[in-house]
Amino acid sequence: PPDFNGASAVVARLPNIGFAPSMLTEKGFETRGSFTVRKSRAGESFYLRVYGKLNHNIRCTLRGYRNLMGDFTGNTIYTGFKKIYNGKSQIQTGHIPRGIVGEFDIMTCRDVGNGEVQYFRIRYA
Repeated sequence: PPDFNGASAVVARLPNIGFAPSMLTEKGFETRGSFTVRKSRAGESFYLRVYGKLNHNIRCTLRGYRNLMGDFTGNTIYTGFKKIYNGKSQIQTGHIPRGIVGEFDIMTCRDVGNGEVQYFRIRYA
C-alpha cells in the first residue's frame, strides 16, 4: 500500500520526459511519435482521448504519482492509482477524478503492432 508521508515509501522510477510543463497540461493536447492525447474537462473530472495509427491496436496505462514535500522534497512516489485501456486506433478514458496539488499522472501508450512507446505527463490540479 502507498505511504504518503515518505517515511517508508519507495521512490518511483519515472520515464525521462523532463520537468517543464507538458503541452498536455498547458494546451490540452500533445503529440509524441504517432500518438496524440487530448485532455477534456467534465465538471470536476477529466477524460483523455488517445489517437494512434489507423487500424493499430494500442494499449495505454495511466499511473498516479505524488511529489513529496518537507523532509522528502525532491522525491516522487507511486500513489497506487493505475488504469489500463485497450483499443484500436483510439481510446477514450472514462472520467478521471481530479488529483490534488503535487499529484500527476503518466500515461504510457504502446502500439501493440510495432512496439512504439510514448509517455505523457498530466497534471490536474
